[in-house]
Amino acid sequence: MSIKQANAALDFLPETQESLIGTLFGPVRKFFSALAEGKAAADHYESLVSRGMGPGEASQVVFRKHFGKR
Repeated sequence: MSIKQANAALDFLPETQESLIGTLFGPVRKFFSALAEGKAAADHYESLVSRGMGPGEASQVVFRKHFGKR
């Protein structure tokens, strides 16, 4: 049995199918994750400003919390 035949026989395994799903839906998942993260940061900023924090300070706090770990 050749290597190609052996690899083709393993196509039923979840790892090979998951990579196909990840390839197709990975960018879509990243897009919606980025939207959710941006919305959370915007909501946090709005809550800080509405409680009296200045816009500059609020933006620094939000960027540090939401985007500082990158």
